[in-house]
Amino acid sequence: MRTLILLFLFIGGLIFTGLTLSFITPYYLYNQVVNKNYKSRWFSLDVYSKNFLKPDLNIPFQRLNLPNNNFWQKFHYGDLHIPLPVKNPFYFVVPNLQYNKKTRRTKFGISILNSGNEKISEIFFLPNGKFPNYIGNQEVFELPLVRKEIINKSNDEVWKDVFTRDISEWKIDPEQMAYHLYLLQFRSKILKSNTKKFGFLNGLDKVVIDIEYPNKDYKAELIINKRGDSLYSFVIVSRKGNKDAKLIRYKFIQDMDYIESTPSLSDIIFREFKSLTYADQVDHTGMLYLLSAWSHNDSKKELIEQSIFFLERGQRNENQLKSLYKYYFDRYNEFFSKRRVKGLNMEEELQLQKNILHEADDENKNIKASITPEPIQKRDLDQEFNDLIEKSQIKTQKKAKVLRID
Repeated sequence: MRTLILLFLFIGGLIFTGLTLSFITPYYLYNQVVNKNYKSRWFSLDVYSKNFLKPDLNIPFQRLNLPNNNFWQKFHYGDLHIPLPVKNPFYFVVPNLQYNKKTRRTKFGISILNSGNEKISEIFFLPNGKFPNYIGNQEVFELPLVRKEIINKSNDEVWKDVFTRDISEWKIDPEQMAYHLYLLQFRSKILKSNTKKFGFLNGLDKVVIDIEYPNKDYKAELIINKRGDSLYSFVIVSRKGNKDAKLIRYKFIQDMDYIESTPSLSDIIFREFKSLTYADQVDHTGMLYLLSAWSHNDSKKELIEQSIFFLERGQRNENQLKSLYKYYFDRYNEFFSKRRVKGLNMEEELQLQKNILHEADDENKNIKASITPEPIQKRDLDQEFNDLIEKSQIKTQKKAKVLRID
């Protein structure tokens, strides 16, 4: 009976097309939907690719020996506990903050440069989310029998099947067809049309989605980790054929942890920054602490200002400053700077704002310098002595005991 109902369900999906029912079978319909993206009122996808049908099983994840491991330190950014190079002569971290004025949200990421100032990796951290439910997205999933087939699966089962099961085969039991359509729906929401391959990393409980990247010299991957009913993810972009980029990719995928963020962490981490030596405060280390504090309460404008303030007092911080100058200007519509820094090659608008700010500072300094204080008239010794006596006359009796004049 169950199989029969499903047969009628899939056949019914084509009734409105005017096709003759005599030659329509659920197998034919399933094959049309899955392999050719056939659309009906029962089921249709906005995003589809043939690459959605077959996951790559056991995607290799090569274990690497990362040298100079003592030059790395973990920082708590939002819900992520991420490894970053600190006092590392080979890698330099540049913040990548992008402010969306419409949504009033900040996209947070970092770029990692090598000693030759070449960008070898970029990491973009995505907001964490709850495990999704797509039953309400298609009419076919609203039917009781189909819904029951799906909800009998646990979230862990669905997650595993999304990234391991081949759904391209059409010679399957009709009971499986509805569930496979749900897996396809799930994939269409997580994967993009430019997905090249996807699956679990070999030996890890983490999903990797290989996506096309506009710059052909780089490779982009979306990494997703399911913990309970939450999904944590980030995008890592690596320079192709670069040994350092491979090491950084390995470090991030292997050592990334997840710790819940709370606003109170902002003050705690800021106190840790204050305990650093001045040399560390004006270096990239101090910036990483301040941005970590800011990530737990990004309404604290003063933390970005402190980052700029201290970086301007350090050396070789031009790339970091350019990024923070731009973010601050985009978000607050003003330029923040407290000191001239040489060697900055900024966008024309930012350079103009910087020049205006420092010209105004120079003008204020000139105005202060041009104000001549009133001259103080010199007083002779007799006047100074008389004033001293006058101040000391508290009581005549006390004065007689203290002051003696021959």
